[in-house]
Amino acid sequence: MNMVSLHNHTDFSLLDGAQRCADLVRRCKELGHTAVAQTDHGTMRGFLKFHKACQEHGLKPIFGIEAYVCNDRHQRGLTPEQVQDAVANVPGKKDQREAVKEAEERLGVRQRFHTCLFAKNDEGLRNLFKLSSIGWQEGFYYRPRIDLDAIAKHREGLILSTACVGGVLAHHLQKGHFDEMCATLDKLGAIFGEDLFLEIMPHDFPLQREVNEAMVMLAAQWGAPLVATNDAHYALAEHWKLHEILLAVQTNAVLSDEKRFKFVGGHDYYLKSREEMEGSFANYHPAVSPACVKEALDNTNLLAERCNVTMLSGPRQSLLPQVEIAPYHVEEFLSWALEAYPEQYQAEPCPLDAEAPSAAVEGDVDVGVAALETVRRARGDDPYTSIEAAIKASKASAEAVEAVAKAMLDGAARIDEEIWQACRDAGYETSFDTIRHGRLALSEAGYLGETGATRETSSGSRSREWKWSGE
Repeated sequence: MNMVSLHNHTDFSLLDGAQRCADLVRRCKELGHTAVAQTDHGTMRGFLKFHKACQEHGLKPIFGIEAYVCNDRHQRGLTPEQVQDAVANVPGKKDQREAVKEAEERLGVRQRFHTCLFAKNDEGLRNLFKLSSIGWQEGFYYRPRIDLDAIAKHREGLILSTACVGGVLAHHLQKGHFDEMCATLDKLGAIFGEDLFLEIMPHDFPLQREVNEAMVMLAAQWGAPLVATNDAHYALAEHWKLHEILLAVQTNAVLSDEKRFKFVGGHDYYLKSREEMEGSFANYHPAVSPACVKEALDNTNLLAERCNVTMLSGPRQSLLPQVEIAPYHVEEFLSWALEAYPEQYQAEPCPLDAEAPSAAVEGDVDVGVAALETVRRARGDDPYTSIEAAIKASKASAEAVEAVAKAMLDGAARIDEEIWQACRDAGYETSFDTIRHGRLALSEAGYLGETGATRETSSGSRSREWKWSGE
C-alpha cells in the first residue's frame, strides 16, 4: 500500500512554500500517490489552482489549511493599561516598541499554534472558506488567526490533525505542561471525535523525537489514530536552497548570516516516497516502532478516503450560493416606472430605440437582458458615459429615458436585496466574502479578465476594472 502526502505547502504559503501547485501534484503523481493535500498557512487562496492541477494529473484533491490557532482571536495586542506598564520608565520610542513586543510575548498575546484542517465534504470546504475569512477579518494580528470557538462553530465536515512541532500539543509538551496537553486533547476530541488525527514526522532533531513519542503515547491512551507526514515545503530534495532563500527574504536576512531563521532537522522538507518515510523514521526515530510507522502511513490513506468534496465537479461550477429570484419580465419592469413616476413615464415601444422589436415590451425578454441592452444602447462603447449624455444620444424623450433609468435602479435594488439575503443565509456575512470567492472562481474558470484600466472610486481611491472575457 502506498501513502498520501497530507501536509504540503505551495507558493501560496508566501515566502515559505517553494513549490507551485503543479509541482506538488506532478511530484506526487511520479511517486505513485493517488491523492494529495494542500495545507497552506492561513489561506485557501490556492485551492482552485490546486484543484486544476489535480484534474490534469488524475489525482484526488484533498483541500486543507494549516491554520494559526490562538486562545482568543479578538485579542489583538495589549490593553492600554498593559502597554503603559510595559513602557513605564523605558526611554525612547524604539526601546518602547521592543518593550511592548517583549510584554506581548511574555503574556502570550502573540502565541499562535499550527493546526491542519481538511475538508471531508462540500460543507467542510465551505467551512474552510469561512474559517479562512474569519482569520483574516476578525483575528488578524501579524498572522490570520482563528480560535477553538470559531473551529467548534464551523466544525462540520472537517478533519483535524495536530500538525508539526509548532502545534499546541507540542507547545505544552515542550513547556512540560502535561496536564494542559491532555486537557487540550480532550477539547479537540470533544469537537472532532473520530475525525481527530495525531501527526508524527520523521525530521532529525530532539524536539521532533519528543513530540513523536508523546503522540504515540497519546494515541494509545485516547484511541486517536496516528498519521505520518513530512511537512513538505518543496518538491525535490535538491530544492532546499531555494527554500532557504525564501526564508531569508521573509525574515529580512542574508544567507551569510549564520543566525538567520532556518528549518531545523536538515534539508529534509521535501515530498518523500513511502520507502523514504520509513527509512527516515528508522534512522532518526528508533523509539517509534516499525508497526506504529506502518499504521501512521496507512492512515494517510484512511484520512484521504474520508475526504470527498464534490462541489467542484463538473465544468465551471460556481461556488457562490444558489439564489432563487422570482422571474422579472419587461412588462412588470416597465410597470414599476409607471407606478413610481406616472407623470414622467411615456409608453413607447422601446425607450431608447424606436426600432427595437415590440416583443421586448410584451414580456418575452427577461428584465436583466432588457436592462443591460438599454444601457448598452444608450451609452455605446463607453460604460462611464453619464446618464445625461445617454439621454442626449438616445432617440427617446428625456422623460422616458429618465423614468426607465429610475425604474432600473428600483428593480436592481429589489434584486440586490434578494441576492444578499441569499448570500447571508448561505453564511457569507459580508460582500467581501462573496466577491472574493466569486472573483477567484470566475477568474480561474476563464470568465474574468483584467482590463488594466483603473478608475477613481467615490472614496477617492483607485480601483482596477474587470470585464467579461468569456462568451
